[in-house]
Amino acid sequence: MISPQARSTTEPDAAIAGRGWAGRGASRIATAVVVAVVSFAAAELVVRMLGSVDPNGEFRIEGRVLRPRRLPLADIERRITQDVSLPESFVVYDPDLGWSLRPDATSADGLFHTSALGIRDAGEVGSPPTPTSVRIALFGDSFCFGDEVAFADTWGRMLETRLRERGLAAEVLNFGVNGYGMDQALLRWRKSGRAARPAIVVVGFQPENLLRNVNVFRPIYFPETGVPLSKPRFVLEGDELVPVNLPALPPAEVARALADFTHQPLAAYEPAYRFYADHWWLRSRLVALVEELVDPPEIEAQFRDDPQIARLGARIVADLAADVRANGAALVIVHLPRRADLEDIVAGRELWYGGLLRSFDRDYPVAHPEAGLTSVPETFFLPRGHYSRELNAVVAGRLASTVLDLWCSSQGGAAPSGACSSEPGRGAR
Repeated sequence: MISPQARSTTEPDAAIAGRGWAGRGASRIATAVVVAVVSFAAAELVVRMLGSVDPNGEFRIEGRVLRPRRLPLADIERRITQDVSLPESFVVYDPDLGWSLRPDATSADGLFHTSALGIRDAGEVGSPPTPTSVRIALFGDSFCFGDEVAFADTWGRMLETRLRERGLAAEVLNFGVNGYGMDQALLRWRKSGRAARPAIVVVGFQPENLLRNVNVFRPIYFPETGVPLSKPRFVLEGDELVPVNLPALPPAEVARALADFTHQPLAAYEPAYRFYADHWWLRSRLVALVEELVDPPEIEAQFRDDPQIARLGARIVADLAADVRANGAALVIVHLPRRADLEDIVAGRELWYGGLLRSFDRDYPVAHPEAGLTSVPETFFLPRGHYSRELNAVVAGRLASTVLDLWCSSQGGAAPSGACSSEPGRGAR
């Protein structure tokens, strides 16, 4: 048995030992905290030294713009006033579409011209097509419009030429407009395309347009845009397309809405605005860089992270196809990959939108200009990324085959001037 005296001497020793362990543990924690703080501060300093703040107040590092991004409001307001609000502006506000092309207009550089219908240099549409001709209407964005090239070098103009060479008296009308999403292509068909009474409607599927479908204010999605306006978009309620921002905000209201966008009701329909949200933790450049890497702004990542984007794109095409059929015409899709997409195809890599494209192949005639390509020559693309005359010729050739297959099938192989007398199977791929 331990005597009371012995117990009184041993218990303080144990307490002292316990306090020693606790003290050493607290010291380790304190040391770890100090190391973490110093390491964080050092990393923060390195990020700040490697980056810089641009005139717009945005922090840039290694080609990345860190959050929060900042809208160039003064520049946007200037562009609204000088680029889209003047009587001579080539692109003008359209309440039903967001923007469209001014009829009978010529661009400032003289490269583009529109007809009285406000379509690219196609001339007046006269009487409805005769039984011996076929009218084809094109809808899409700048890849359809033919940005950076003369009218003669667009794939739409070349398509008309190719079809006539093969014996089909074709008339091609180009309703493409720079900056359009797939939603605006659908709305432009409804507003202007139906009245043209085409036999075939071609919609250009440029995959980046999928992200434009979930955009309302063009400058938020693309701050450097030459079209600093808002646009209608659709949201899905079940399988139904419900329009938002229709009619589109007038130009004079766009700058005011962007200046206080957090309190703008349309902010709920602008997923890209999260890149502009100013959170307290983003005061750290290091944290902002980590957030940029974890939640990147690249369209592939946004598409992957939001399955609604694919559903919305598919629904827009389905509604367009149904409306086209209801008006006695047929729909054709032409795949218009960007340079990076085309490089992935040639390299045998899976496309980020490959699942959606395969669903289009199952449901519609699709022309694939990329079929058979084994390389991507530099001469295929122009400085701003649009197709050169060389690549437009490839598109026109593939699309002509698809159109002829569709037309000949609808005519029972009895199209005019022997257009259907050649070998079948010119088709989509």
